[in-house]
Amino acid sequence: MEISPGLLFWVKKYNFAARGWPENPELLYVSSEQEPDWYNLPGQPVYTKYDNTVYEGWINQAISLHAWTTFQFHGIGDSSSGWEPIPQKTFLYVLDYVKQQEEGGLWVAPFGEVAAYLRAQKILEAAQTTVRNGTERFTWELPNPFPTAVALKVRIQGRARMHLYQGGRELRASKQGVYSVSVDSRELVVRGES
Repeated sequence: MEISPGLLFWVKKYNFAARGWPENPELLYVSSEQEPDWYNLPGQPVYTKYDNTVYEGWINQAISLHAWTTFQFHGIGDSSSGWEPIPQKTFLYVLDYVKQQEEGGLWVAPFGEVAAYLRAQKILEAAQTTVRNGTERFTWELPNPFPTAVALKVRIQGRARMHLYQGGRELRASKQGVYSVSVDSRELVVRGES
């Protein structure tokens, strides 16, 4: 599928991410180490002829790679529901299989929610850093548009007795040592204990 400059302009104007068509069938998974094209994210096209084992394989591959994959459903049931509809029985099997894997830690969420989280993660990783008097201040900008209320799960490794702040308020870690960092704040302050 070709993406024209005009189409890309409008997609970028009104969206922070978009699914494209897989140009390279080897690149159907997005991991946190990659810097994807946010306006041409890969997806796996679903075909009527695929059976349960195909979808199980896609899910298992995503789990083993610790990566994100998107299924491109265009219809469920009969051919009047859309292009290459997946049989209803197969669709229900896929939902049950995903639910089983979700209980083991698989994150299942709408496209926009996952795209926002991964893009926010990349934005925070690239944040500008200033250090002054033992305090690190990370600042970042968000693309326009970008969803509000995106919170990243952050763990500070190898740093004992650190305190994290946003908007002048100290963040509290969960029992597992994970902080919820608001991307909307566009700032994170990290201080060592004095």
